[in-house]
Amino acid sequence: MKHLFRIVVFLFIGGSVLACTPSANPTTASAEATLDPNQYPMTPFMTVRGFAFNRGKKGRPDCHTPLNKDGTLCKSVEKPGVVLNAAQQKRLLALLGTRKTFGDGETKCFIPHHGFVFYDKEDKPVAQVSICFLCAGLRASPRLPAQPKNPRYSGLGEAGMKNLRQLCADVGLPDSQG
Repeated sequence: MKHLFRIVVFLFIGGSVLACTPSANPTTASAEATLDPNQYPMTPFMTVRGFAFNRGKKGRPDCHTPLNKDGTLCKSVEKPGVVLNAAQQKRLLALLGTRKTFGDGETKCFIPHHGFVFYDKEDKPVAQVSICFLCAGLRASPRLPAQPKNPRYSGLGEAGMKNLRQLCADVGLPDSQG
């Protein structure tokens, strides 16, 4: 079996350093993070996958998160999703790690169509983020340290909406209007 060489890429997000393991295809690079207790997702991960779900759904969504409670993908998740490369992971973590991404209020609707799931080295989910671009809402499990503490579904600020929408488009997720 061929041994993959390891390249260390230092990502400066809240002082954390991420160790990256590239695959043969740089667009599917994975990263195992060594994070401080205040850095999302507060546990090591190897890959981040972006998903579209609840598409074409009006009214009550099939899912509020890409994962069911048992860690399996929700029935409306479009598989296989998109594996984020190291640069895309860095962008996502930077957006999720700053208070500037969020607005001040709580959202009313919450019919998310986009999500990101963080997987460990055994390919088990360790964190997830759901985004509703219809109402500028975001839900994360575990909760994001930069997220306002009270709302169940935190509202995104104008810049946060724009930047997350652009990231979704850049990684190849479908239109963010649902």
